[in-house]
Order: sequence, then C-alpha cells, then structure tokens
Amino acid sequence: MEIKKKYPSDCLEMKRAYQNKYMNTHPWYRTLTHIKRRCLYGAYLSKGIKCLISLPELKELWFRDKAYLMKRPSIDRKDNNDHYVFDNCRYIELHENFISKGFSKTRKLSKDDVLRMRKIFQNKEMNYAQIGRMFKIDESTAKRAIDKVTWRHI
Repeated sequence: MEIKKKYPSDCLEMKRAYQNKYMNTHPWYRTLTHIKRRCLYGAYLSKGIKCLISLPELKELWFRDKAYLMKRPSIDRKDNNDHYVFDNCRYIELHENFISKGFSKTRKLSKDDVLRMRKIFQNKEMNYAQIGRMFKIDESTAKRAIDKVTWRHI
C-alpha cells in the first residue's frame, strides 16, 4: 500500500525556499519566533517573563539599532527581570550579549568542573543548557565536555 504525501515534494521545497527567503529579508521575524519559544518552553516560563513585543516593534528596533550592520545581531533585554517589551529591548552583537550575561567562550574549565558537570548530567539533575548556565559557559561547550568530545583524558 502506497502512502500518499500531503504535499508533493516540489511544493515542500518551494515552501522551504520561500520561508528561507522571507527569514533572510525579515530577520526580525526570526527574532520573534525565538523570543516566543523561550517564553513558552524555556527557563523564562518559570520566571514569568512574557513576550509583549510585536513584529512591527522588532522591525523598528532592527533599524534603530542598525542590527543589519552587525555580524551576529542578538536581542537583549536591558533589565533581565522585565518582559520583552519595546522599551526594554535592543539589538546588540551576540558576543556582547554573552559577556553581559556573564558567559564566556574563553572561560577555562578545571578538571573538577568537568567531573562535576558529568556527575550532574549523569544523575539527570540538569540538562546541557542548565549546566552551561551554572558554569557560565555556552551550552555547546558544556555538551562537548560532558560527552567527552573535549576533556577525554578524564
């Protein structure tokens, strides 16, 4: 029995191509989807942080802050305890956003840090992102250390 697809494959490819083109010409839309995802499913849900900013407001911020000139623009909340609202948001470079939150890609982990991270993960106390925040490193660095991609010798 042959299963019929909902859409022909060429329609799906056309849809993906249109979405990619739209995202590239309207990058503030991607920002809004990321904000909504963080507020609905991430750590912000438990903190009560809401997405109260609109697409036109994000577009205005994009041009006001000249995000189109940035290498990796990132939305930042000036007050991290406040909601995503126009007056509390700005676009800054991603690396500046990491630094302002106390994260560092160059932070040196100790052997004890790595062993502790692995133990926490093994006991299912936290996920990679939570461990990264705890040790002030990005999630991918935590994942690589825990999965022994780096720090294989311990």
